[in-house]
Amino acid sequence: MKLWPHGVVTNCFKWYLDQGDRLVAICQRCEQMGLKYIELRQFSLDCDPRELTESELQRHFSIIREACEDIEFDYAIDIPVLSGCLDSATADIKDAVVIAQTIAGNDPPHVRIVDTTTTAQKAIAHIDESVQSLVSLATELERQGVRLSVEHAKQNWSTFWEVFTGASDACGGGVLGLCFDPANFSLAEETHLLADVESTLPVELISMFHVKQSDGPRITTSLGAGDIQWREQFQFLVERGYERALMFEMTTSPNIWEELESAMTQWRGYMS
Repeated sequence: MKLWPHGVVTNCFKWYLDQGDRLVAICQRCEQMGLKYIELRQFSLDCDPRELTESELQRHFSIIREACEDIEFDYAIDIPVLSGCLDSATADIKDAVVIAQTIAGNDPPHVRIVDTTTTAQKAIAHIDESVQSLVSLATELERQGVRLSVEHAKQNWSTFWEVFTGASDACGGGVLGLCFDPANFSLAEETHLLADVESTLPVELISMFHVKQSDGPRITTSLGAGDIQWREQFQFLVERGYERALMFEMTTSPNIWEELESAMTQWRGYMS
């Protein structure tokens, strides 16, 4: 069975990182648990990329790459991709490319972006500009050999989908990947749309799938009861033949290691 949520996003570990734990040790523990895909989340690291030079970034993330040979990584940043302009994100994008290329090892470098700051109203007003800026970003990253995935967040799904498909069509097949997150529909107060969206969503567009639970507009610290019926999501993934990255992304807490073990046990129950 390939449908194993074999990964995790490092914002799960922000509580520990804030206490001074080293990212390399966290990644090694994940590897020992069987979590072999790690999304390095901007600001859920043990350094601030904005304060490091390019050579310092390469040195820092090379250590992690060498210590965790069996892990596949991507690097994720929060930029205003639905605002119509990415000028303010130039430095973060440059850092993301350096980190993704350094941490990739034998895997293709991979950057994931999300926009958690642009309001729904502003996003609606700048759809055409957002398509153009996303096409420019995807084209430039492709030129540098870097894969790009885009996650939906708190804006309306219809707005995000218009931007994503417009850019994807302009770039050509396979250039843009979709990071799909059922719990983010709660952030946009659109959980009622999830089943209809999934019924027509081309699964081949999904490059990664986040696994977490929501309680209204709040992401919880466990994968327990909440808005998302994860057994049903598992069946959706099975029926659609999804075989790419699955990553836990619960809210950080001092109990995150136990929560991850519990979530893995929960998922094994779906597989049995």
